Amino acid sequence: MTRNEQTYYNNIERIAVALETLVIEAKSNRKDQKIDQLKKTANLIYGNDSSGRSPDNYKYQSFQPDIQSDLDARIHKESQSITGGEFSNWHRGLTSEERESYSRIYGH
Repeated sequence: MTRNEQTYYNNIERIAVALETLVIEAKSNRKDQKIDQLKKTANLIYGNDSSGRSPDNYKYQSFQPDIQSDLDARIHKESQSITGGEFSNWHRGLTSEERESYSRIYGH
């Protein structure tokens, strides 16, 4: 059995146990306790006791291009106006100087 298969089966087992726990506890608890139990079971399924998603997941750094010359400005303008399907042909057609400019602008 591969490591991925073992992980897969471990996750299935964890989910099955959590669902069984949910059913058993839901039958024996009062209505107001069911939501708390559901939250506990969800934490068991996901393997954590997290209180939710971190706001840090939704913070994005704004990109500022590094334009140092007229060539950089032209390359930046062209690269921003090209659609996804055309980009690879456009990038392949750049000269070595233009590629250096592209790398300087975008940092890669």
